[in-house]
Amino acid sequence: MKNFQYIIYSAAIVMMSLCASCKDDVALPRAYISLSSDTIMAPALAATFSIDVDANCDWKVEMPAEAGSWARVSGGNKVGLGVITLSVDPNTGSDSRQFTLNVSNMSGTTVTPLVLKQRGARGDGAVSISDLRGMPAGSTIPGDGVVMRGVVVSDQRCGNYIHGLIALQDGTGPDCGIAVRTVQTVYAGAGEELEVGLTGAVIDENEGVKTIIPADDSMINKTGSTRIDPTPVTVTPDYLEPDLYESMYVSIEGQIQANDLSKESLGEGVTLVNGNGQTVRLGIAASSSMADRPVPAGSGRVNGIITYTDGVATLSPCTEADISLDGGRLDGGVMMPYVFSLMTEGTNSTGRYVDFVQNTSDANKTYLESKDGTGARFNVNLNAKSKTFYYWNDNSGHHNLQLSSWIDGGSNYMLFTFPVGEDLSSGFRFSFGLGGQKNAPANWELQYSTDSRTWHTAEEKISIPKNVVFGGGKGYLYYNINVRPVIAIERKSTLYIRLRPADKVSVSGGGLSDGYGRIVLHSCAVLDRLQTRSTVRPAGAVYFEPFDGLDQGLDYRLGDRLSAMLNYCGEDISAWESNLINGLEGQNVRQRPGYAQIGYVESQSVSQKDYTNRVGNLTTPKIGADGTLTLSFKAMAYRNTGVFSAGSNSAADIDGDADNATIEIIGGGTISGATTASIQSMNYTSFRKYTFTIENATAETRVRFSSHAGKKFTRWFIDEICISK
Repeated sequence: MKNFQYIIYSAAIVMMSLCASCKDDVALPRAYISLSSDTIMAPALAATFSIDVDANCDWKVEMPAEAGSWARVSGGNKVGLGVITLSVDPNTGSDSRQFTLNVSNMSGTTVTPLVLKQRGARGDGAVSISDLRGMPAGSTIPGDGVVMRGVVVSDQRCGNYIHGLIALQDGTGPDCGIAVRTVQTVYAGAGEELEVGLTGAVIDENEGVKTIIPADDSMINKTGSTRIDPTPVTVTPDYLEPDLYESMYVSIEGQIQANDLSKESLGEGVTLVNGNGQTVRLGIAASSSMADRPVPAGSGRVNGIITYTDGVATLSPCTEADISLDGGRLDGGVMMPYVFSLMTEGTNSTGRYVDFVQNTSDANKTYLESKDGTGARFNVNLNAKSKTFYYWNDNSGHHNLQLSSWIDGGSNYMLFTFPVGEDLSSGFRFSFGLGGQKNAPANWELQYSTDSRTWHTAEEKISIPKNVVFGGGKGYLYYNINVRPVIAIERKSTLYIRLRPADKVSVSGGGLSDGYGRIVLHSCAVLDRLQTRSTVRPAGAVYFEPFDGLDQGLDYRLGDRLSAMLNYCGEDISAWESNLINGLEGQNVRQRPGYAQIGYVESQSVSQKDYTNRVGNLTTPKIGADGTLTLSFKAMAYRNTGVFSAGSNSAADIDGDADNATIEIIGGGTISGATTASIQSMNYTSFRKYTFTIENATAETRVRFSSHAGKKFTRWFIDEICISK
């Protein structure tokens, strides 16, 4: 045994010696530095380039001193992977210029060169865009072998620039942009430099835009310059005098003007306004991928190409990324309708649109504040010894604040603070969700103020019905109060709204107490104007129903901010006043502000697992016209976005309602030879217009719109039904 151990011990010593000897002979890996590009061909325009560095050693960047007057570099002094950023000034001269930048390790044993070349703006027979813009429309460009060079700033992918035109730019000052017309499609991406041969070219105008028409598309060629990311020129609307920035890529700060916030989408035409009241129209083509984008309510910047129509500037974004309006409104105020949302991120105390700041020792120091920068806030005043303020996620979508105690009656209240961005002196509507336990206050009133000292009480009161208590996904009720203020509520003022018990009667009918005396404010609170709608009747219409008189419920298009109150619609058609019905007939048709909902699901008195679909249909009166008619209407489908998946406890409608519907011709007439037709793929976030031709209509013809069978839930919305001869 001893001999065996000795042999092992001796072998181990030998191996250790061999390993030590081998270690001395191991060669370290050779240092290398690799660049994503070894040559940059810069256009004459100012540009910035990023070069990726892959290295297994430390490295630095050395640029020749003579290049420092027109180029700058950052990066270096790194180990391993990194990025070099290289910026060059415009080269307005005739001669090209270049330098070599060396990337090397600190010891200087490995050197990788990067060559940058920049062509001169006036070299090789080039003329400036500003010179060309000075020529009158209809003139032929003189000279032979003359060329123009510019960087493409329009983007063909989103379809939001004039078809057949490419916008080029060769500088950042006024008069540095022009359009080039092509016969066939010339694929040139934004940031690529083109050279346009001007022999035989003509200066013209295309849709009011000064345009170069080359003798042939073959006169348009890429220069081979390295592609850049075009940088917009920052301007204000008052700089946009006729033609100065035409066909140039610019950036303008502002927000969509208040009157346009109620529009369905950017494709309906909106105007950008800055803090000084200066405006510029946004140009969004109907065929553009941006046309259906909802109108953003915030402030920020919009980039795009400038065109002019009758001397009025239009800013046309190139891509969706050019529209960045997600900051707070410029005046810091809220715009109508404004949703103070209790939507969570699926867990308690974590708001999607509000921050929850809790003081566990004093509920009166706990508050919610909107994340949008408007300054909108919610807090409470609870005088009782037992005070509670919790923020709970709810599987039914009724995300809520649990608040108690209310035994002091009207001296307790919930307080909303709204810095307002528009005048509400003519009236406002306040909508909210409320529920209570059996010993909580049943009757509530709204008070408002602009100084938080003098309070005015609204005439309307609301009540939680006797013995209707919240819990198990039900008992969360929806309310709104209309207010005709007796004081001015002006733009840039602060509107304070408080909800407080109107008396000391409880939900159970008895007195108030701490035990089972909790109130829940749930889903959201919505502040909106009291408004009337007046949609212009289309020319040639023999029947038109815009639903302008409907004003109950909440606008579904406000999205998940409404939480469970996404389903808050108004009265059924059976209870509408005659001036709202206008000869319509239907079942399970409900009011929405300015449009109608077909189909209904009760969610206030029913738990989310037990929601039941009620199929709806709506029929027009007799059209009173015969022959060939055109039917058009707007439609949109419903999807519950206020809930999170919670397994067997999920809301029954979590998968979204049907996105198709049926149209039926009654009393004579067909659509494509049949009495029924269908619409498919309705949007879930905005209205889409549908058009059909009715053949052989009679004076008795009616049109019925109904939910299409085949899905568990079938709510959808309709607006602007028009039948024209």
